[in-house]
Amino acid sequence: MSNPVMSRKIGPRLLRVTLITLVVYLIYINYIRDSTPTNNITFELSILPEYESMKVGIRGNTEPLSWTKSIHLSREGTNYKTRIEFPQANEEVRFKFVIEQPGKALELESIEYRSLNLKASNNDVMSFRWNQE
Repeated sequence: MSNPVMSRKIGPRLLRVTLITLVVYLIYINYIRDSTPTNNITFELSILPEYESMKVGIRGNTEPLSWTKSIHLSREGTNYKTRIEFPQANEEVRFKFVIEQPGKALELESIEYRSLNLKASNNDVMSFRWNQE
């Protein structure tokens, strides 16, 4: 047998909790969640020197790239690849590929900085050759 007094108290409380949950969810969706569109670019590098225990990386001027720390590429056959997500607000990315070897100085490509227009390159695979424009 249900208690009508308890039902009257629980009904409005449940409705209030449901409404509060809905309002919080809508605020999150519209204002808090990062809804910035992004560009996903796959960088593929080929024809580079082979050294023992080397890592191939990419550095650049636009986050998540940095001139002080590399994002490493994974080896796939004779090529190296990585996929990087950039905020769409950025228009141009300047970057260079690097080779890192234990106990040796960082080897940067000797060509000028590469540049990539993000507005024209959304979700693309970009192929490059070491030290070749």
